[in-house]
Formats: sequence, C-alpha cells, structure tokens
Amino acid sequence: MKLISNLYNLTERQVEVYVNENLSAMYFVGLSVEEKAPDHSILIAFRERLIRWGLRVVFERVMEDIIRIALESGVKFGAIRIVDSVHSVADVKTDKDHNRVGKKGKGPRDPDPHGGLSTSAR
Repeated sequence: MKLISNLYNLTERQVEVYVNENLSAMYFVGLSVEEKAPDHSILIAFRERLIRWGLRVVFERVMEDIIRIALESGVKFGAIRIVDSVHSVADVKTDKDHNRVGKKGKGPRDPDPHGGLSTSAR
C-alpha cells in the first residue's frame, strides 16, 4: 500500500479508499474481494515508526529503487485509469418484435431502445 501511495502521491486515507475500491489494487496488495484494506491508522503508525527508528530515508530509497527497477523493466506508470473492459455479445432475438409488429399489429416490446437518449445524444 505504501508503494501505491508513493506512485500516485496518495495520503494514507486516500490509499485505503483506493485499495478498497479497486480490484487491481486489492490484487496487487494480496487482498481478496471480501477483505478490506488495512485502516489508514496502521499506515500512519508504520510511517511514524520508520521516523522514530530513523529508517524513513532508507525506506524511501527502497521505494525509489523498486520504481526505478520497474521502469527499467518496461513497466509504464501513469495517471490512475478506470476502464470498463466487459465485453459481451448479446443473443438478441429480434424475430419476436418483427412478428409482433407485422402479424399482430402491436408495437415493439421496447419502444425506446436508446434508453431515453435524444437523437442528438446518440
């Protein structure tokens, strides 16, 4: 979580929310979808412990080394992006609508298949 925090310049509270809301971040930190990220207070206590023991600079260098090695290995970092990657093919049978309109004189089952969008928004 500290690596995610460093990469995206997030506070402890923000990284807690980010991990709880993003499946890829959950996976990265080793959480299942049923688990919650550690509370931000744990991350704050960790940071304070590093400072108290004089290890914060060492820890920051380790984080920088991890990021440098990742970049050298071709990992690309950028802004946080949310992408809906669900692709599904619907098995739509339009025969029923054609039969309703043609044989029975009824209108289609869905008179507004565009979800209420105006023609200019389509």
